[in-house]
Amino acid sequence: MGVVAAYSSTTLLQKRLNHYPPLQLTGWMFGIGFTGCFTLLLLDSILGSRITGCTLGEALEQLYTACATSPTFRYGLPYSAIFVSGVTMSINSYASSHLESSVITLFAATQPPITAVLEWVWEGKGLGWKKLCGMGCVCLGMWCFTYIKRMEKV
Repeated sequence: MGVVAAYSSTTLLQKRLNHYPPLQLTGWMFGIGFTGCFTLLLLDSILGSRITGCTLGEALEQLYTACATSPTFRYGLPYSAIFVSGVTMSINSYASSHLESSVITLFAATQPPITAVLEWVWEGKGLGWKKLCGMGCVCLGMWCFTYIKRMEKV
């Protein structure tokens, strides 16, 4: 629920700041996210690691160990930061200057069904009736939303 609220807040914030170039807005969003995560780890260190289970020093040590020993992590981290997050946020920033916030946020709902299908394709894990019902509910909700949006324009 917190992730959904954060994504919706980010989308609305981007809509208000759409006069900035997408790359600059993306940089600010990443900076705010980094500051928030760093503050949480720092606060957690003060509280005795009750939230994350490790101190800031332990978290940095784990990150260093992962970068030093795992090529997958070492190359996956920049790939995720640049392509998965950076490009996606830039496209999202660009879209926010041309579309309504509710339409942009709607496409975030496609992530769980797409993830389930990719998990089935790449890892061979079954979809099962619960996943298929969930995918159906998401698709039906998206269809209803786009139908209502079309009716508003008529």
